[in-house]
Amino acid sequence: MKKFRDNQERGKWAKIGLSLAITLTVILTVSNIFQLELLLRWSSGAEVDMFEAEMNDTRQEIIVIVYFLCMILAAISFLFWFRRAYFNLHQKLKTLEFNEGWAVGSWFVPFLNLVRPYKIMKELYSESAFWLKMKGIDVERDHDRYLLAWWILWIISTVVGRIVSKMAEDTLDDMIELTQVAIGAGILEIIVGLLAFKVISDYFKREQIMMEVENRLPEMLDLPITPNSNFDEPQGI
Repeated sequence: MKKFRDNQERGKWAKIGLSLAITLTVILTVSNIFQLELLLRWSSGAEVDMFEAEMNDTRQEIIVIVYFLCMILAAISFLFWFRRAYFNLHQKLKTLEFNEGWAVGSWFVPFLNLVRPYKIMKELYSESAFWLKMKGIDVERDHDRYLLAWWILWIISTVVGRIVSKMAEDTLDDMIELTQVAIGAGILEIIVGLLAFKVISDYFKREQIMMEVENRLPEMLDLPITPNSNFDEPQGI
């Protein structure tokens, strides 16, 4: 049986990238709230200083650029981690539903990307629990609820994001409507990001247990567990 490849460093980078993405989403959402307040004052006929308006535009442009850079970093680090996690599980179980390459490829195939990444993530959790159970270690199996919530909200967030990107911004009313929707989209993205962080963190811990089983208790990989087995079981999550 092949050994795991270390995925802890990739997991750390995935969590760092996601943390940065969440932080910038919060900052962008707050900035959008400030912009909405400015636009509503302008719409009501109140005097708006042009310097304030220019500063708002500059702030928004800078934050948006940094936001997209963080999103790219988060996506790349996540895919590297996700690919290695599915590769590692393939080393222990030959009954997985998909080839390991789909851990990355499935995100880029239209329509398929609405289902298959979720199925792979769900398989990571369920099959790793099965593998650990074969080694005599029980782990929590309550992942279905938040995995499904994460995925549904991610799809909704993606759709809303595309709607925002196509909204008109020609008039003041257009800008107000666009900013309002962008605020809602930002709040949704923050929730999705927090759920994604939990998904990564929980499986990160799961992989640590699997690596501990492999490194500290190699006899468990090939010998059946008996009631008289004498070892300290790693704690599950």
